[in-house]
Amino acid sequence: MLTKIRKKATKLRNVYTFRKKKGAIPCFWHLGSPNFGDDLNPELLAQLLGQPVWRNKKQNAPHILGVGSILERANQHSIVMGSGFISAKSELAVNPKLVLAARGHLTKEKLGLNEEVLLGDPAVIIPSLLGISHMPTWEVAIVPHVDSFQLYLKNFGHLCKIIDPSRSVRQVVSDIASAKVILSQSLHGLVMADAMRIPNIWITPHQKMLGGEFKFHDYYSTTSLPKLPTHLTDELITREKAREPRVSAPKIPLVIYQAEYTQLLKKAMSLLKTYP
Repeated sequence: MLTKIRKKATKLRNVYTFRKKKGAIPCFWHLGSPNFGDDLNPELLAQLLGQPVWRNKKQNAPHILGVGSILERANQHSIVMGSGFISAKSELAVNPKLVLAARGHLTKEKLGLNEEVLLGDPAVIIPSLLGISHMPTWEVAIVPHVDSFQLYLKNFGHLCKIIDPSRSVRQVVSDIASAKVILSQSLHGLVMADAMRIPNIWITPHQKMLGGEFKFHDYYSTTSLPKLPTHLTDELITREKAREPRVSAPKIPLVIYQAEYTQLLKKAMSLLKTYP
């Protein structure tokens, strides 16, 4: 009960914090149950733009479409900056105004783009923006889907650290940085681990996860080591304490990706000022 109240309070606080303000840049990202993979958007966009952002819920004016599987929400006002589709069956209702960056090759193919766009999940930039690096104190930590947290805490909490993905972005990224090995059911748990060069394993997606494996394969299409999901068991946790899985390093070096993404994001901000 207390967890539900905390989540509701956090969501209401976020709605208020990212309301329209003078001088803020209009953006759109998913704002549902608190989940660091969605909530990292304002942190990422505001820091790279050097200006505050606000969430244009109605998307009724030119705006930047941020990180996450939200490309179906694009409309004629959207400048896409690293979004992806949620599933292989996803379709656009309206073509976006402009696509400058997309999450992966699968999303690019579904968009039917022939021109070159920057590919990769922009969330990979977050650890360096927050100044967080790998400093392990735990052997293994699990990043569950937000709906699996209590179940994983009950079933596996005696074996390793279970990270709550509904906490703040800084808290979750710091928790991920505290483990030698990450087992993640969350896409952005894997992205954070790869960004910090932490060995990691993709855990089979939660049965309620919309789109299933699509967004994972989309992300892995931009890395040097595509992975397949593994079923989580006590034996897997014990085994990974004894050996290190591999990191799926992005094909574009992080420093180069961050520089190119920042340049494109500032281009998007300039374009927003020219659109009616």
